[in-house]
Amino acid sequence: MKLFSSAILLLILISCNEESYPPYAQIESFPLIGDSTTLFEFNSDGSYDKKGNGLALQYRWDFNGDLIWDTDYSYETKYVKRFPIPGTYYISVEVINNNGLTAVAGDSIIVFGMNKDTSTLIDPRDGKSYQIVKINEMWWMAESLQYGVVIDPLVVEMTNNQIDERYLVYDIFKQDTFSVYSFYEAIKYDLHHEQGICPDGWHIPTENEWRSLFNNYPLEYAVKYYGENGLSGLHLEKGASPYRWHDPDMPFHSLGEARYWSSTYFTDNLDVFHAGAMSFNESGSFDFGYIGKNHLTGMESRAQYLGTIRCVKNHK
Repeated sequence: MKLFSSAILLLILISCNEESYPPYAQIESFPLIGDSTTLFEFNSDGSYDKKGNGLALQYRWDFNGDLIWDTDYSYETKYVKRFPIPGTYYISVEVINNNGLTAVAGDSIIVFGMNKDTSTLIDPRDGKSYQIVKINEMWWMAESLQYGVVIDPLVVEMTNNQIDERYLVYDIFKQDTFSVYSFYEAIKYDLHHEQGICPDGWHIPTENEWRSLFNNYPLEYAVKYYGENGLSGLHLEKGASPYRWHDPDMPFHSLGEARYWSSTYFTDNLDVFHAGAMSFNESGSFDFGYIGKNHLTGMESRAQYLGTIRCVKNHK
């Protein structure tokens, strides 16, 4: 009888201990970086009760890190919210079980607003005006360069003739023209000439400078933030940078992507020249890569691929 009583007491103690366990809280935020137009989703589906009664859990949310709860308890495990004011936000979810025991999980997000670091660049060579924006302590042209003598690609080739030249390409969707250059024309036929065809005090971005725009952001957000009408003000455009094969009498074709030249290049062990460029394709994806696998060798060969130019201000 005594043994039976001890067993009953042990079961009661175990039951009491189980009831004293708080739930487990978990939070996932997506995306972690966005802007004042982004809908952020906060998900606490991973929370559970240690007794297995997860469906009985309730949730409430704090969206500014002060642990003053902004919502009442509910059985909804997800919350979607937009943040109109830029800043870093510390998000918390509190989970409560049937016994009134709670657990808290937290996360943080970064919200950007409209980039107000903007100005104007006047190219002293021809008086053209360009919008410029400051991003990560660097000034970028927010418009593509439109400098040089316009030549007809089916009549005149770009050559090292001491004249800055450009082709005009018509965009049927925007009903506007934009200027494109061969890689060699962009760097003024000097592989060590980082300034290239940019105005004095500015230069063609290096690979590292291009990558610095995207290293810290999810691709989905970077496409939105840096693309046309994005809040960064950089307005990288989707487009159709042209190319053609070796015959100069052939018309240009399109790869379905915008190409922005970099001053970075390399020559592989087969002496094939590869020019670096940032591309933005029509499906909405940025990618830095190298082109030139059509066996361009040496400075005498004309680059068959054309691209636009965004200049960056020299670092002090």
